[in-house]
Amino acid sequence: MVPRVARGLVLGDVDRDGDLDVLVFVRESCPVLFRNDRSPQNTNHYLRVNLRGKGKNTKASGAGSG
Repeated sequence: MVPRVARGLVLGDVDRDGDLDVLVFVRESCPVLFRNDRSPQNTNHYLRVNLRGKGKNTKASGAGSG
């Protein structure tokens, strides 16, 4: 996975397969689409996002607010 600085995201079923896909708006670049292509046999239903800040804000505090 490539680290990116992003400012927003949109959830939607882009490929109309019944599961949510994620469109991330990357700062100073084109948006990135993450398609949810899990198979019906895969029962994992989660998404892990690691937020990291710089300097004193190493836990990216406040990144989810606003």
